[in-house]
Amino acid sequence: MLVCCGEALVDFVGVGAGAERLYRPIPGGAPFNSAIGAARLGIKTAFFGALGADWLGDMVRARLHESAVRMDLLQSRALATPIALVHESGEGAQYVFHGVGPQTPIIDPDRFPERLPDETDALLIGGLATIVDPPAAAIEALADRHARDVIVYFDPNVRPAMVSDRPAFMARMERLCALSAIVKISADDAKWCYPDLTDEAAAEHLASLGGSVVLLTRGGDDARALGPWGWARVRPPQVVVGDTVGAGDTFNAGFITALMRAGVNEARALRRLGVAEVSGMLDFACAAAALCCTRHGAQAPYLDELERFMGRHAAPPKSPVFRTPPP
Repeated sequence: MLVCCGEALVDFVGVGAGAERLYRPIPGGAPFNSAIGAARLGIKTAFFGALGADWLGDMVRARLHESAVRMDLLQSRALATPIALVHESGEGAQYVFHGVGPQTPIIDPDRFPERLPDETDALLIGGLATIVDPPAAAIEALADRHARDVIVYFDPNVRPAMVSDRPAFMARMERLCALSAIVKISADDAKWCYPDLTDEAAAEHLASLGGSVVLLTRGGDDARALGPWGWARVRPPQVVVGDTVGAGDTFNAGFITALMRAGVNEARALRRLGVAEVSGMLDFACAAAALCCTRHGAQAPYLDELERFMGRHAAPPKSPVFRTPPP
């Protein structure tokens, strides 16, 4: 089972232009989006986060239910459900957050379980919940407790406007990278975190911290995976973009799904993968993200939608693990 830990909120995504532009509410939050994406691709998934007792929280809860995401780790939040105003520009999606901060914790750190459920194979962390304390410190401690037992997957998903102390953020980010078996970083995040390095050099630095795999996404350009095999590179399907909201989160869901369908459920198994297997996993993840980009807001595809899309847009899978759903 995959556990996705972090924020759930509601994105208000701009649709249209000028005076006719409207903002449509769509459930979101980086780990939440990944939980939805993995569950829709057929992976047993639980979301570990918190929801407010308001109509926005009801909307998020309904999305979890309809996507068959387990909610037994879900916390109730006395505060209002956080929101993000999303503006898509030529530089990608830009966000303004409300209801997220030290006084409005995304998750209550005093209610964290000591251990995750026994059936947990992977823990996905990242996003606002690993930027803003107090939950950031609690999530770091959770990852530390489980780093030897499960595959920890970390996507910093940097939101610069929410980083109040850059040195402290960078120190924690690198500690989390060292705890994680898989680190995913976008080219934009690599540039912000390591402005003096190329994106590949930044990925190589993160790999030196101890993780088995570093994934590097570059928008519509090739996605890359660095591991014992060296570099694997694939080019994502080229699509007409509705917006990019949730694309990286859906990539994460796709890559973890590919791992689990290949029977990789422990960190040491990552080091036994070959470049062909990893390239197939990248293809699957890139296709999921590309299909998400054809829609407005974080709207992860279901498995049957993705398989049809890959049949039209992508080369045949490099690994037979993608040809049929898991039992």
